[in-house]
Amino acid sequence: MKRYVSIIALLLTAALLTACGSGADTQSKEADAAVQTALPPEGITALVLSDDSQVLRFSREDETWYWQDDTTFPLDQEAMPALVEAAAAMTAASPVRVAEEDLADYGLDDTKITLAVTADGETLTFAPGDQAESGDWYMRCAEDGTVRLVSDNAVKIFQLLDGSIYDMAALPVLPVITEENLLSAAVQGGENVLVNIRVVDGVRKVGSRDVTEATAALVEELGALTVTACVDYHPAEGAAAVCGLDEPALTLAMNYLSDTGADKALTLAVGLPTGDGGRYVTLDGETTIYRMEEASLAQLLTIAETGL
Repeated sequence: MKRYVSIIALLLTAALLTACGSGADTQSKEADAAVQTALPPEGITALVLSDDSQVLRFSREDETWYWQDDTTFPLDQEAMPALVEAAAAMTAASPVRVAEEDLADYGLDDTKITLAVTADGETLTFAPGDQAESGDWYMRCAEDGTVRLVSDNAVKIFQLLDGSIYDMAALPVLPVITEENLLSAAVQGGENVLVNIRVVDGVRKVGSRDVTEATAALVEELGALTVTACVDYHPAEGAAAVCGLDEPALTLAMNYLSDTGADKALTLAVGLPTGDGGRYVTLDGETTIYRMEEASLAQLLTIAETGL
């Protein structure tokens, strides 16, 4: 993945636009035309972002948004309102006067980046140009030929094309493990290293040996395990081997009590380093490949290599 920081925060204020025109009468007439084609956020049912390398298609059914290419993809629903607000604000931006022969002067003559916004069966397609001195961006609407000035905040929606659809994945939330709810933890590592930790009457044991103190840092680490990115959803054959997940550096099989007192299980397989401080991981035998930060796995990796 190109990056692991969510883009959602960059888009939270995307509904604010600045528009300007040339000549009061002309601006008023063109603004009225823009209002007629403005698309309300609640009516938007599809967004399509594209450039010369990828296309990101999102569609809505009832109140749920989907990645159109694979509706089973766990699309982060919390990310979508900011995108929709940015798109709606773009459709509502007032036009400015730019002659057809002057489009190149505003970077609008040959752009490969577009956003198509659909609402109530109508689609408006926008292509960004250059940034104005005000900080806003020139944007051309393909359907009506208008050029609009759109706020920098709204144009940040195009930054999604700098990453991939995996930046929009809702990540699994792992259970919070504590000394009170941990029941057992089996750590399998290389060279046949296998450590079985059982909790008996509040005491952590390996065999008959009390390892409560020796595993205090491990339990603290287990309680902070976090998935930080989706690397590959429905990976192709051979991807697991490339990530070292066909023969994991460590496998954790853990049992714990949920908040309701139910006996729950979690399996974590840790593969090769990502090369930038992370590790490839899978959860509960599923094929989706995620990332965890290697520093957060220090205790597990040490035990997998050397035992207790």
